[in-house]
Amino acid sequence: MKIGIIMIFHNNEAQIDKTFLIEQINASKTIELCFVDNDSGDQTLTLLQDIKEACASHISIVEIKKNTSEEAAKRAGA
Repeated sequence: MKIGIIMIFHNNEAQIDKTFLIEQINASKTIELCFVDNDSGDQTLTLLQDIKEACASHISIVEIKKNTSEEAAKRAGA
């Protein structure tokens, strides 16, 4: 059984540890992640895309072009 997790990001470039996330995602084969970029103005989306390239089968990315509420971002990820 796989587990799906939706993670919402908005200008979190400084908090994302790319190497750590790649290691953890590759270590687990039962987790599917959906990264939702909620109109970030920094390099958050670029970092998320780099992580996806390293773990392509476990990650999907939803890019929201206009800043929305957290509930709307969750719905977009689902």
